[in-house]
Amino acid sequence: MRLVLDTDVVLSGLRSVVGASRVLRLAIESKAITPLTSVAALIEYEAVLKRAEHRPATGLQVEEVERFLNSFVALADQVTPHFRLRPSIQDPDDELFMELPVNGQAEALVTFNVADYRAVDARSLESAY
Repeated sequence: MRLVLDTDVVLSGLRSVVGASRVLRLAIESKAITPLTSVAALIEYEAVLKRAEHRPATGLQVEEVERFLNSFVALADQVTPHFRLRPSIQDPDDELFMELPVNGQAEALVTFNVADYRAVDARSLESAY
């Protein structure tokens, strides 16, 4: 299964020893799930995971975040966006994650921020498919 993980799901998988995000993380590590990523997504993951407010909760130092991301990249399929869907959703900062499933042919995009992914205009998403 090919999935795109929003940053909140990746962070949650590192913060918790239980829960759906942790299960997804373990499924990725066992290669049952293939995450899709891009340069832009990795920059976003890195910026969020290295924030001082998140590191105590994950128990990771900056160097450990870098090791985690390196191992994540090794398990992921890299996607180079060939077309954009902007503006299409409520949160412009999440547009990069909206483009990954389309460009990488993912089965799903996993997020806790469902409201951020609501269409700005239903017609903008209809024309993309």
